[in-house]
Amino acid sequence: QVNSLADQLRDLRRTYEEECRRRKTAEEKIQQLNGHNQSLQSKIDDLIHKSGSSSDMLSRLNEELVQRQQQASKKESELRGEIESLHKENQEREMEIRNLKVEIENQKSLLTRFETKESDVEKLIQANVNELKLTRSDNEEKQRLIDTLKVQLKEIQDQLQQTYEHQGSLKGKVFCSNLIIQSIFNIFI
Repeated sequence: QVNSLADQLRDLRRTYEEECRRRKTAEEKIQQLNGHNQSLQSKIDDLIHKSGSSSDMLSRLNEELVQRQQQASKKESELRGEIESLHKENQEREMEIRNLKVEIENQKSLLTRFETKESDVEKLIQANVNELKLTRSDNEEKQRLIDTLKVQLKEIQDQLQQTYEHQGSLKGKVFCSNLIIQSIFNIFI
C-alpha cells in the first residue's frame, strides 16, 4: 500500500511537473500572442488612420468632382445659349443678305430704266437741236422749240429728282445731262 501511494505520488508529481511545463509554455504563448496582438492593434490603428485620411481625400475628391461637373454643366449651358444666339444672328444676317440682293436687283432695274429714259432724252434733245438748226432763221419757231425743251427738261428733272433718294448713283449722270442741255440752250438763247 505504501508502494502504491509512492507510485501515486510520483505520478502526481510527474503530472504536476507536466502541468507546470504546459502552463509555462501556455504563458509564453500568451505573451507571444499578446505581443502579436499589440502589433496587430498598431497595424489596425495605422490602417484606421490611413482609412480616415483616404476617406477625407475621397470626400474632397468627390466634392471637387461635383464642382467640376457643375461647372462643366454651366459651361455647356452657356455654350448652347451662345450657339443658339449665333444661329439666330446668322439667320438674321442671311435674311438681310437676301433683302439686300433683292434691293440691288431693284436698283439695277431702276437704273436700267433711267438709263433708257436718259438715252431717249438725249435722242430727243439731238432731234430738237437738229430741228433748231434747220429753223435757225425763224426766231419764233426757235423760241417755241426752246420753250418745249425747257418744259421737257423740267419734267425729266422732276422725274429724276423723285427717284434721286433711291438711286444716288444717277446724280452724276443727271448733272452731266443738265450741263449738256444747258450748253445746248446757251447756244440758242
